[in-house]
Amino acid sequence: MSVSCTENDTDKYDAGDANLRILAMYALRDAECGTTHTLSGFILGKATRTSVDLCVSQLYMLTCTEWQVSDPATAACKAIGISFR
Repeated sequence: MSVSCTENDTDKYDAGDANLRILAMYALRDAECGTTHTLSGFILGKATRTSVDLCVSQLYMLTCTEWQVSDPATAACKAIGISFR
């Protein structure tokens, strides 16, 4: 009997797609809240869709008061390497 593990890439975003999704939400929140943040931490490799989608959802749910801190990245975003300044 042999066992092999294969990684299923259909449940992952490549780094470009993942960063684009997060950057789009970041730009939307800055526009809505009248703030300017710089994304200082990026996803460098593939990331699970669940992780990226959770990060984006959590960013969307922040109030403008919560968004106005120096690094509004949520725990889900930080877990995949995202940070702001």
